[in-house]
Amino acid sequence: MTIPSSSEILIHGINISALAFAVTLSANGAKVLIIDERTDLGFETADFVLDDNSLSFLKDFGFKFSEKESTSKIIDVKSFVNQSLKLLAENLCSVIWEAQITKQPENNYLINQNEKESIHQTNYFFESLHSEGKSSIESFHNTLILAWRLIGVFANQTLNIDILNSYTQESELLNAQHLSINSKKKRNSIQKWLDKLTSQSTIFNLIDSKVSLHLSQYRNLQAGELLPNLNFYDEKKKEQSNLYAWCNYKYFSVIIFGSLIPTNLFTIAKWVKLHYPVQLFYLPFSENNEAVFDTLQIRKGEKKTFIVRPDKFIGLLHDGIEIDIIDNYLKNFIFMKEKDEKSLV
Repeated sequence: MTIPSSSEILIHGINISALAFAVTLSANGAKVLIIDERTDLGFETADFVLDDNSLSFLKDFGFKFSEKESTSKIIDVKSFVNQSLKLLAENLCSVIWEAQITKQPENNYLINQNEKESIHQTNYFFESLHSEGKSSIESFHNTLILAWRLIGVFANQTLNIDILNSYTQESELLNAQHLSINSKKKRNSIQKWLDKLTSQSTIFNLIDSKVSLHLSQYRNLQAGELLPNLNFYDEKKKEQSNLYAWCNYKYFSVIIFGSLIPTNLFTIAKWVKLHYPVQLFYLPFSENNEAVFDTLQIRKGEKKTFIVRPDKFIGLLHDGIEIDIIDNYLKNFIFMKEKDEKSLV
């Protein structure tokens, strides 16, 4: 296969999360190139474990899972790899086998395959080995966090690439949380020492990230945490649903909990639709959904605004509904571009 002269994302090495990363980016129109020294994929395990968040994300991009896999969350590696390679081919993503790669000045890389050398230029380089050694769930979460930022950058939805800077911090926070959660398992003295250090520096998930804004007096659920996949009754469609069914990996989702009079709801919906490329959802209080409101600590008559990131982590949590706060978060925290004047006419 001919090696392309340029790409937007160059991925070195293939593992489970790197395959999902490549599928996500290529499905969103990014020009992706994957390089691997091996002739084929040989994985040490026959399966791996995911969570509802990761499964929901993968289904959005064409992955299919058996009923057993969806229930147990234990995914067959061979099936996953075959589906990944098929989706990558459909998305015109190039995979180059038996090739070595060497960093060159600026964003250039020297790729050597079959004693033929090619200079390749890319905007972003991803080393998949950095995600190895972590749990499959943690590795996927890290991948999703980075993927939605890159999609925003290459889709020109963000003002600048500075939003990528928070990924390193968030990745460290995720790793620290993972160590803290698993610290009860048998670990050697060095691992236990590292657990103590990391659990002191961060207790929460992504709460300390600069793209998380918590404006609520309640702390049972915080901005920066993964949105719980709560079940609710869709009064409009007259059917059971869940919050993950609302969230789309391509968009930020603004979710309003609590009852609004129709004129206020119309005003907010019109403003959101005119100004930002986000999804808007509304869940009024009802007896059918009382359990959801109890879980989120929203009493009857109160309102809450959630802005859910494409990776299903909560970016903003606010006790109330204020357009100025929504606008400030989208514009100044995640640098989202407003729709141009022509689209507002």
